[in-house]
Amino acid sequence: MISGLDDYYAPSLDIDEASAISQEFQRLDAKLNVMMQMLGRLLARDIPLPLPRQVVLQSGKLHWLCADSDNMPTIGTDLEIDLYLKQQFPFPLTFAVQVSSIESGWVSCDFAIQNDELSDSIERYVFRAHRRQIAKNKKPA
Repeated sequence: MISGLDDYYAPSLDIDEASAISQEFQRLDAKLNVMMQMLGRLLARDIPLPLPRQVVLQSGKLHWLCADSDNMPTIGTDLEIDLYLKQQFPFPLTFAVQVSSIESGWVSCDFAIQNDELSDSIERYVFRAHRRQIAKNKKPA
């Protein structure tokens, strides 16, 4: 949304004004990120999070390793999945999915609602997370 607003204002402003607005949006974005982290830490003390699981997130699919064979879903089952991406941000992304396959304990689901915006957002998140992991692994210990 913020980048969209920046694009909206850019054509009607000269370069210096557009740059100032862009800097202001970046400053507000940084403040908002700090506030969200603080809120996340505050809530994390009171909200018990589920145990971590191995998950593979793709643009149109979600896969996870089901550790409990008693709770293994069946193919074709519609589910609502809560996905917690960061422990510091204890709010889940909730996806409606349908189980498409089960193999060696891995449950594969298709997103019930598929649109380009959702796919693009997931692809960007996965790409950034992958790049962060590569950068983290390159740092000397």
